[in-house]
Amino acid sequence: MALIGGNAATIMGAVEGVARVVVGVGLLASAVCLGIAVGTAIWGVIKPRPFAAVAADEIKIYSSGRFLAEPDLWRVHLRSLRALETAIRKAQELGNAAAGAIMVSLYALLAGLGFSMITLGTLIFELI
Repeated sequence: MALIGGNAATIMGAVEGVARVVVGVGLLASAVCLGIAVGTAIWGVIKPRPFAAVAADEIKIYSSGRFLAEPDLWRVHLRSLRALETAIRKAQELGNAAAGAIMVSLYALLAGLGFSMITLGTLIFELI
């Protein structure tokens, strides 16, 4: 993006006519796509998200006398398994969201590189 922005005037001045339009659109599309790729990678993947689906206080209760003296321990196990299921589902959802953001970022990066190649090809074709 720095190369595109810093050299846009020089690049645009090197060509005329239809090639100038193609190069201008290619430079703009490249910058937008690469910006989307970076933004999605930062805000879609790195952004901290709440993770814990089970509170630490809930887990602490399992070691209390109330649960240790429980005659039907299967209730404790059932409760803990439900809490574990909730935590696993939340972790899976967050992982899927991060994977989706990575895919969007990858497609935007590839599109930006594609537009850059079109621009570069047009420049080479016009200058030869």
